[in-house]
Amino acid sequence: MTTYPAIIKDIRRLLNDTPLEDQVTTAPTTTAGTTMVVATIGAWRAGQWWEFQDGDATGAEIVYVSSVEESTSTPTVRRAFKGSTAVTHSNNAYAAQEPRFTYDKLKQAVDTALDRDLYANDVYAITTHQVTYSTSSWAYPAPSATCERLLNIYQFPADTDEPVPIVNFTPYTAGDATLWATGKRFSLYENPAGTGGIYYVNCAHKPTITTLSTAQEKLVHFKAAAYLLEWEEPRRAAGPANQGDQTVRVGDQARLGAYYNEQFMRGCRDEAAYLKRLTPSRRWFKRGT
Repeated sequence: MTTYPAIIKDIRRLLNDTPLEDQVTTAPTTTAGTTMVVATIGAWRAGQWWEFQDGDATGAEIVYVSSVEESTSTPTVRRAFKGSTAVTHSNNAYAAQEPRFTYDKLKQAVDTALDRDLYANDVYAITTHQVTYSTSSWAYPAPSATCERLLNIYQFPADTDEPVPIVNFTPYTAGDATLWATGKRFSLYENPAGTGGIYYVNCAHKPTITTLSTAQEKLVHFKAAAYLLEWEEPRRAAGPANQGDQTVRVGDQARLGAYYNEQFMRGCRDEAAYLKRLTPSRRWFKRGT
């Protein structure tokens, strides 16, 4: 299981975004505080901005350096710069000098990949739910509103038995939320356990940061990197004053982004095939009578 700070660190490494870091030995004591003590005052200059590297714990606040007192290793800063939020930081936290990509932009790229791209390319998290057999209806609500696709269903007639696959079921369909709490329903027509029992339902869920497998995490690396490069390219192409690193030619970002997109798509095909092997499709449908 990964976290946003961990996956963002990996993406920064992939994009060679390795800014100078310094330790804030005495952080501001309140969200309104404007002075702090740093380990290497020579690295701090008025007019710079620095981003705290404490990630989700405090929101990665950015501060703008308004002045520096070298004799006491004390920069005076303006809080909540670049739309970030002023928060309390722990002493000895690290800050990065003007990283190429801010934490918030990196998180946006990761969230976009999770929300838009993985599930759309048949990459998902397999989640198992338990559903209790109903004696009064063939129809059941989806176990969770986050269930996107019903993969397979099985039962254990007894604890020591092999699981019995259920093949007579319908996929999820939209259902009136006043009747089906999750807004989705499915039907099944078998009950090998007799008058009772539990169904084990495997569903496809959109991946989240906490459900990513190692292989899926690498896919997010590639897709988020592609997004970041694509988002940066229009600014670079706007003119010399906006190009930042003059050693990179206009169009290089887009080409590198296309390469990462290609790696993402190739990885998605492999991962989708692997997931399909785990939950082969076996569905029969029964006509209503």
